[in-house]
Formats: sequence, C-alpha cells, structure tokens
Amino acid sequence: MASQNEKVFFGSGDVFVSNARIVAGSQTYAMSSITSVKASVESPSLKGPLILGAITAVMLMSAFNARAGSGASLVVAIVLFAATIYWFCSMKATYTIVLRFASNETDTFKTHDRSIAEDVVRALNSAIVHRG
Repeated sequence: MASQNEKVFFGSGDVFVSNARIVAGSQTYAMSSITSVKASVESPSLKGPLILGAITAVMLMSAFNARAGSGASLVVAIVLFAATIYWFCSMKATYTIVLRFASNETDTFKTHDRSIAEDVVRALNSAIVHRG
C-alpha cells in the first residue's frame, strides 16, 4: 500500500497513516494539508436504560406487592430487568478522529476502541512532526 518513499506510522483495519497520507475507509487525505489532529469522545446517552430501569423497578415493586397477582407480571419484570442490565453494559463511548485543515475540520474515523483511537492520533501527530 505504501510507496518506497513513504514511512508508515500506523496500519490496521481501514486506517493507514504514513508521512504522505492518511487513508480512512475509502477516503484519502494528504498529510501536507493537515494542520492538527484530535480525538473527541461521545458518551452514549443513558436516558433509554434509565427510563427502562425505572419502569422495571415500578413493575417489580407492583409484582411483589400484588396479593392476588399472577406470576406473569413478575416474569415480565425480570425479563425487563435483564434487558436493562444488558443494554446498560453494552453501551460504549464513540471515539472520533478529527482532522483540522487550514479552512475546516472533518471527522475522519470513528471507533469504540479507545486504544485504537489513541494509536491513530499518535501516528498522525508523528507523521505531522516528521513532515516538518
């Protein structure tokens, strides 16, 4: 993928960083036009799991307090409780690599893996410094 004159700083999956260019997916950017790079973090919204958790808590309390209630409401509440826990545990932050140019900036690459985002930013910074 790299020519003989290119020094590769990072190459994994859909991302390739050299002293001459960055390739992210199907998009290629010239390193010479990049002025800076940063990683931004977007935390997932907890509204959904919290609302479902509150509904589940109400259902569990009413299922335990019902004197003549059927076991079906308890089963539904337990299933909802398990779904709430699964939903909450499966939520992950999104790390976005943002390239800045002289006149604008663009979101280049997104991942849920913090270490990959840090590696890409480190590689891009090294490529910018190498460029001089």
